Amino acid sequence: MIFLFHPAARIEHLDHIRYYEQIRPGLGAQYLSDFEGTMSRVCEAPHRFRVTREPNIRILSFEKFPYSVIFRDVTVAVELLSVPHDRQRPGYWLERL
Repeated sequence: MIFLFHPAARIEHLDHIRYYEQIRPGLGAQYLSDFEGTMSRVCEAPHRFRVTREPNIRILSFEKFPYSVIFRDVTVAVELLSVPHDRQRPGYWLERL
């Protein structure tokens, strides 16, 4: 299965990469690797993760970085709604539903 970014989620994801690259060159690539591994798990079987909010919203945390992906499966893809930091601004992404 493929995934598609909500436009705001794409922006925040790219902002995370820039932020980590500014802290230390190569750290953005490590973040990106963690993100890609997380999305690979999601795309393999999105239904294996429990629904945490209706309608059909699921969350999976990164392995190394303090972020999660918030997604829902739609007919032919996974829609990535947000890539929030685990401890900042909870629920800000709800307007994207």
